[in-house]
Amino acid sequence: MILTLEKPTFKNKEYDIHAPGYEGILTQYFGENKHPYYKSVGMLGHNGLDIGTPTGTPVYASHDGRVIQVSNVVKNGLGVKLVTDRKYEYRGQEYYFWTVYWHFLELKVQYDDYVLAGDLIGLADNTGISTAPHLHYALLPCYEIAPGYFEKLFPNNGYNGYIDPLPYLISMKQLIGVKSTGRQYLLGNDGIYRWIFNETLLNELHNAGVINKAKIKWVDAIDDTLIGDPWAVIK
Repeated sequence: MILTLEKPTFKNKEYDIHAPGYEGILTQYFGENKHPYYKSVGMLGHNGLDIGTPTGTPVYASHDGRVIQVSNVVKNGLGVKLVTDRKYEYRGQEYYFWTVYWHFLELKVQYDDYVLAGDLIGLADNTGISTAPHLHYALLPCYEIAPGYFEKLFPNNGYNGYIDPLPYLISMKQLIGVKSTGRQYLLGNDGIYRWIFNETLLNELHNAGVINKAKIKWVDAIDDTLIGDPWAVIK
């Protein structure tokens, strides 16, 4: 399963990833940091990805889904949990993914809101247990035991059921331009081309150096069966 995440981070040393509607660099990976805090809450280490950013940076939903939880207590950190609107299967057990976004300055969604990939959900900050402004992004597979009630799929994995998000993020390998139309597509590591239809965002990505106009590979045509949903549905 691959979550389609709507906005890429800047390229770091190891990965050129899609992060959840967020521009920044990875500052901490899953499983890193054996700080005593994690032991105190029954975990072996960090249970998500940290992506550094200035306070107030907009954060967007990484997939379609419903707001399943919100945290409005500043000392605990402002945060949002979304649940995917489609099911997956593991060894005969149907489950959903929860995605977790934490340390916000301000929330832009409420409990039970339905959001689309790319919808604004909050502004980044440093609330809660945090040493610098960043987004904590985490992935939690859960199965539904009753309408609106969930259990963790892997509760005893050492990370309170959370798993490493990185293998599920789409990496963009190449910027492809089609000569006849002038359209520009991002080719993912899943072999799918995604048309960047939002011209303003396309220019922002060029200016930020996330994608480089000089490195566009211009082709006569691409296989229509390999074109996915339009990319960068940013409100």
